Amino acid sequence: MKPQEYLNFIKTRIKSSQMIFITRILKEKVTTKDGYIRVKLVLNNGQFLELMEYFVWERDRCITDTYRYEWMDESQKVLIKRWDNIAHLPELANFPHHIHGGMGKSVMPSQTLSIIEVIEIIEKEVGMLRV
Repeated sequence: MKPQEYLNFIKTRIKSSQMIFITRILKEKVTTKDGYIRVKLVLNNGQFLELMEYFVWERDRCITDTYRYEWMDESQKVLIKRWDNIAHLPELANFPHHIHGGMGKSVMPSQTLSIIEVIEIIEKEVGMLRV
C-alpha cells in the first residue's frame, strides 16, 4: 500500500469504527515517500483518543516510524493508556517502544503499533468490536 492509499485506509478505518462518535483531523500530510496524520477522536462512551503517526514508504509498504497514541478518560485529564516510541526509557525491553498506563505511573515494554492496530485494541478493550 502506497502512502496515499495507507492514509486513506486509516481514515476509512476510523470512519468504520462503531466506537468512534466524532472525528477531527488535526493535520495530515502525504508524499510519495512518507505521510503523517494526527487525529482527535471522541468515543461514544465519552472517552478521547489523540492519535499521531508518521509513516515511511519502505520495501513496497508503509512502515510506522514515529507514533503517539493517547487514550484519555471523559475529562481528558486521566490517562488510560499511551503508546509511543519516544526514546526516553532505554532500560525497557524493546526500547524505544512502550506503553504508559494509569496517569503515566506504570510503563511497560511494547512494540511498534499502527493507528489501525491501536483502534482494534481499544475496540476490544471497550467491547465494541467492528461489525
